Amino acid sequence: MSKDTLYTLFVAKDLVHDDDIVVARGLTLAEVAKAIREREGAISYISERDYGEFRSFELRKRDSKMRLHFVIGATVPVTANAALDREVAERLINVQVVARCHEFGDCSVMPDAEFDRRIERLTERRAAKSLEKLIVTQVVDRLLEEGYRITACARWDNPPFRNSRRRDPILKLLFDLEIAELLVSRKGEESSISLISGEAGWDVVADFTTDLKYLIDPIVEPHLPWNKPGDTERGYTIITLPSPAQLESGDPEALDAVDRFFTVMSKTFG
Repeated sequence: MSKDTLYTLFVAKDLVHDDDIVVARGLTLAEVAKAIREREGAISYISERDYGEFRSFELRKRDSKMRLHFVIGATVPVTANAALDREVAERLINVQVVARCHEFGDCSVMPDAEFDRRIERLTERRAAKSLEKLIVTQVVDRLLEEGYRITACARWDNPPFRNSRRRDPILKLLFDLEIAELLVSRKGEESSISLISGEAGWDVVADFTTDLKYLIDPIVEPHLPWNKPGDTERGYTIITLPSPAQLESGDPEALDAVDRFFTVMSKTFG
């Protein structure tokens, strides 16, 4: 933990449905450790003992009734500067308090920059979830408009809905599932659709029988990344890697090609 790092103290909530409760931001290590110790009205103090060759410091936490809960300790060699010894020990204790913050209550700690990335991921996930719901709703609505009956989920021993046209209960079930296999039937013919949530949103329809292409493609295709205005991505990248001889020669183009390869791999799997 860098001495210059600033921290966010928060109560973590479900990333999709609820916002985190931010207690404080921009706190130093000492400030966030103090805030953690004092949550829920707890009382804590640091005791010190000098053993000649080393000094022992203990953070003792007590509840409002002065009952001792636990101790976090730090030991430092004795120097001529007792104040500095205490400062070093207190930092070691603070590091432990932050690392063990869940033992003090329901709080969590992240560096401010990491918490900002958490919020970015939350925003992206919510957008993906919203798009998933939009696509699934449109697919179910079109199926019902076309006269299909829906069995959800087809692979279950006892599907909650079999040959059903009850829109709202079907959607409620699908919104709660990560994987759903639908069997749809019309005029004695059956087709199938696989739904997988939790990814990018536009890819929620993972698979379907080809006879449903006329119905599903017009719903999904406008949301594909490579069909967005100004987006030149086409969903695939072709990179020709150089030969070992080109690499050994230090050819700049060969080195650039390798760099591009690892950049793509990092974005795809990282």
